[in-house]
Amino acid sequence: MSLPFKPHIIALLCSAGLLAAAGTLYVQSRTPATIAEPPAQQAPALAASTTQPVAATYTQAQIDQWVAPIALYPDSLLSQVLMASTYPDNVLQAVQWSRITPR
Repeated sequence: MSLPFKPHIIALLCSAGLLAAAGTLYVQSRTPATIAEPPAQQAPALAASTTQPVAATYTQAQIDQWVAPIALYPDSLLSQVLMASTYPDNVLQAVQWSRITPR
């Protein structure tokens, strides 16, 4: 007697079906996370604060004074400094490594 399907293919299909059913049941059993809505009193205050324009403008002299310390550095050095300022603890680790590692 010859089977039209091989037994390991049937076992593979059954296990895939069981896995899909278990995943569906798991997703359905989870409770959705509810987001707490702010009280109704805060909503008008937010709307009023967003309609007011921000009056803080800076003069060209102030901006020039802020960027003057880094304005003359080469772009390649400036890009490395800005990347290093993103993760300052990595800079400290690199300094410690350079002190430990002989050249």
